[in-house]
Amino acid sequence: MSAATALIAASNAACLPDETPECWLCHEEGPDASGKPLVRDCSCRGSTGFAHLSCIVGYAEYQGRKALMVDNCADSFTKAFDFCSNCEQDYQGLVEYQLKKAAVDFVEKEDGLKYPDLSVHVMKNRLTVLDVANEEDKQEGEELCSKIVSIIDDLKLDNDNWYVKDGLVYMEASAYGAIGRFCMRVNTEKSLKRAISVLGKGCDLFRLMGDEISVLVAEEVLKEVEAQISGVTHHHGPALSSARKYYEYCVQNYGASNLYTIAAGRSFAFSLYSSGRTIEAERLLHSLLDTSRLTHGHDHVDTATTAFCLEAVRERKVLLRSTDEVFIALRYEDDRKSCVLRGPLTHAERMGNEGQVFTVASSDIALHDRLATPVVCHGLIQRAHLNGKIGDATEVDRDNRVCKICFEEAGLEPAEIIYDNFHILFGLPPL
Repeated sequence: MSAATALIAASNAACLPDETPECWLCHEEGPDASGKPLVRDCSCRGSTGFAHLSCIVGYAEYQGRKALMVDNCADSFTKAFDFCSNCEQDYQGLVEYQLKKAAVDFVEKEDGLKYPDLSVHVMKNRLTVLDVANEEDKQEGEELCSKIVSIIDDLKLDNDNWYVKDGLVYMEASAYGAIGRFCMRVNTEKSLKRAISVLGKGCDLFRLMGDEISVLVAEEVLKEVEAQISGVTHHHGPALSSARKYYEYCVQNYGASNLYTIAAGRSFAFSLYSSGRTIEAERLLHSLLDTSRLTHGHDHVDTATTAFCLEAVRERKVLLRSTDEVFIALRYEDDRKSCVLRGPLTHAERMGNEGQVFTVASSDIALHDRLATPVVCHGLIQRAHLNGKIGDATEVDRDNRVCKICFEEAGLEPAEIIYDNFHILFGLPPL
């Protein structure tokens, strides 16, 4: 189990509600027979949703067995191990980690040869939660990768026409994606080469099936692996068009509140931010955060992750005219004649919670030349219609103190504006 998973579990155990909760499965309070506390790694609220991990696993196995033996429904099986029955949202953290292991164990114990496609599905799901820094997890992942490939090879040898007809080609392609991502996280020369190989195979299969969205996603992962091999840091996230298409696909197919959709939205927001569209990125993240809080709760890990991303995008990074060091602009004072800064940052990509807080003349700061900074125009005479308009300041000319502003309002053309005619916008107004 990863350190992050352990921290999430500890946090959940420490934040029990004032009303003493009980396990919703066995109705007992306090730890189970082995001394393990109640956990709640889902989107339940208040005192609901708490349970012993052993009870959660046992209930999932019961529902999974019923799904296979009585209902003959693989979808119901996977739902039993993926979703909380109360809030009907994905499990996360410690519970997700253990349930994905339990699903693999269950299918293998029930003779995985009867359910080869289901075996591949639960194995690739398990790969996503393994901690490659943990030697046992890494070894487990390598064994799962070998098992997945072996199952796929056996299926294809059995009958190629049946294999294609039953849609197992898609299973193969998605399995290659899971293996490739696992190998990418292992991050050795050998594993990265394998990642390139299997991701390429998966991409080719998606392309043959005409699945444009999956091709876009696979190609972006391939770019990340290639960047790792070359040693060039991959800063810019998915290509903007790819990220937008995938986010829109998730909204349409999974719904706006689904965790996959929220994660895709964060990726899209990062692409917007990296492409000089900070205002659009900030508004999207704000919307995602509201959705996550409403659906999954304030203490959900995805809510915390989205809030962190929003805080990062809201930072206004600037430079002093006399140095190339990066600072965080916090606010204006004295009718915008002075600006309060924090810094310098020891690493320009990190969030600005370090350094000293001090005040400088606003005329001494310069906008960051590699980021788009939200600003609002004022004091313009010949282009008075732009006064009060907000936009992203880009293409910064530090020497001449001028930049190009791309306005948020539709129909307004970008314009070059001198520093004296705009100021940094620390908070976006509502639309």
